[in-house]
Amino acid sequence: LPVLAQSPLPWRWPDERRDPALARLEALLAQTPVSLVTPGTEWVELGFSDFHAARGVVVGGNPDRPLALRQMVRAVALGGISLEFFGVGGDWRQAIGLQVEDLRQLLMVSVGRRFGTVMQLQTGAGDRVAPALAGRGYARQSQGGVDAQAVGEDGSISIEARDLSDPFRGPLGRSSRVQVEGDVLRHATTWPLIAALVHAGRAPALSDPGIVALLDGLAGIDAGPLVSVVLMPDAGQLAGEDPFLAVSGRATPGGPQGWRGMLFADFTTGPQSTAVMVATLPWPEGEALATPEERFLGAVA
Repeated sequence: LPVLAQSPLPWRWPDERRDPALARLEALLAQTPVSLVTPGTEWVELGFSDFHAARGVVVGGNPDRPLALRQMVRAVALGGISLEFFGVGGDWRQAIGLQVEDLRQLLMVSVGRRFGTVMQLQTGAGDRVAPALAGRGYARQSQGGVDAQAVGEDGSISIEARDLSDPFRGPLGRSSRVQVEGDVLRHATTWPLIAALVHAGRAPALSDPGIVALLDGLAGIDAGPLVSVVLMPDAGQLAGEDPFLAVSGRATPGGPQGWRGMLFADFTTGPQSTAVMVATLPWPEGEALATPEERFLGAVA
């Protein structure tokens, strides 16, 4: 049965250590700026994939073996951008110096029409990226205090320039900026977005109380490794229904405000997968927190 966690504001960092099962997701959220997860006018969607975990549960518990197609599908966070990113053909190694096997974890960031990724790579894999990109027309450039290999006008697409073996450009020929720092690769379609990713540590997404609340909903789930997450920091645009009514069976005093955030997560042991949805909503001031029984009755009413 779904359980909707409710906590009073203001939010604060927990004193105890967070769930280690979420550590890899949190590590990439720490490299994502809080400005991208603050509710605003643009639609934002984050997609997390843990290929290292998927290898460990599907291929005999050995996360260092090559990634099979079924594992990739298990770990890819579903969404339009991820389908475009992983749906391109050709040989990644020729275009960007990497293969899917070189990815440990990946966070995809879609902001309106802008798109970026943060990749945690296998040790040493990042060394192959710069030479490969240089052979595909990328050039070293600098803007806004960020050095990156870049191709195309900021935020542009060009069917003539598409490269089906380059996931950064893809079937639409997107502009691309790529920066590699050790075993971390950052990519974006615009200079402002890659600058935001590079400087994310100054104010990371993990400092946002709404993100913390969503992660709290995943803590303590014993269903195998977390292999993929789709996270929407501002889910108010999904539906016009009253979330307080859906949870409590009563209309929101003063009118509905919409959902705050939502995520969909996939835990798996290999043979068995567990899907989890977590949603947050603005709780009306003065309203008592519902008991688990009241929450369930309200959800099915």
